[in-house]
Amino acid sequence: MDATPTAELQSEVVADLIYAIARDNEISYLASQLGQRPVHLLRLLPHVLISEEPDARWQIAAQLGKRALPIETAEPALIKLVADQDEYVRRIALQALGGIDSPHTEHFCGQAWESGHEYQRIMALCVLHTIGSRQLDRYLALARDDGREYLRMNVDRIERESQRPD
Repeated sequence: MDATPTAELQSEVVADLIYAIARDNEISYLASQLGQRPVHLLRLLPHVLISEEPDARWQIAAQLGKRALPIETAEPALIKLVADQDEYVRRIALQALGGIDSPHTEHFCGQAWESGHEYQRIMALCVLHTIGSRQLDRYLALARDDGREYLRMNVDRIERESQRPD
């Protein structure tokens, strides 16, 4: 990344870098390095958004949620990723929207909930809890009615955390 000036990154280098990021999905070292190099991340972002590598897309979403780029750049990218075809990418993008305090977060939490997917619902609850949403109680009640085991475990955890004195 540092050896080639950002403006000179050729498409094959970009493709190789995205491929390498995707394969580094357990440690996420390359993605974290990009998070520390906003100029490089900005250059790669449009290519990652259209790449065939979901493991690169979710890692970049996670970096955007850590405020690696300004919200004006990160938010539109995350809104694209929250509609990604890959369920895990959508989940991490939703978490990242909460991480950048996007005003669209609650809306997309509602969409995640409406998907009916258990892990989408869990992430919606976690993000609503993290951002201190007024909608959390309503979704906790819906989650209790849902009854699925992992969803219920997360309801219990969130309720315990909400009862702790700050």
